[in-house]
Amino acid sequence: MNKYFIKVSSLICAFLLLTSCVSRHSIERESNNNLSQKTYSNIHVGWLDLGEGNWTTFGYDSKEMWNEAIDRINKDCLQPYLKEQLQGKALSFSQFKDDPPPNGSDLYVWFSNTEIEGNWPGGPFDYIYTTVHFTDVQSNKEAYQAAIKASSMSLNPGANYTVEGRLGSTAYNIGLMISDKLR
Repeated sequence: MNKYFIKVSSLICAFLLLTSCVSRHSIERESNNNLSQKTYSNIHVGWLDLGEGNWTTFGYDSKEMWNEAIDRINKDCLQPYLKEQLQGKALSFSQFKDDPPPNGSDLYVWFSNTEIEGNWPGGPFDYIYTTVHFTDVQSNKEAYQAAIKASSMSLNPGANYTVEGRLGSTAYNIGLMISDKLR
């Protein structure tokens, strides 16, 4: 019994050490920190473009299948998490890559320079590097910008560890960064 307890305790400690060393997201560079000067209640979030030409890189059989995965990552991971975390704010979301913010939006959150570092199947985490822009719609000026690195680290023990699942966890962590800035 003692040996079993020691092995289980060692595994739990190793897991806790590993997860405490890896951030779910980190800000690599930031600028224009004027976000706190104004309260935004109508927020539009753009499309997280994961590069439709990346379908062979990530092992998809066709460009269409990869585009469907990108669609699910945006609509089933990033968008619901932001809705959950930013309750009380009116949110709208781009449904396609080039959708502009609708009339009445106060803030437009959008992404540029997005790149994926995939480490599956052998690596512990995957990463999405992207620049997140917070643009004041009324003045058309950028209120905040951050180049971030988001990992696929998930605190959900039942996380989906397919390519799409890992990128979905990474998109969730991008949403965490956005909600942290807007709360």
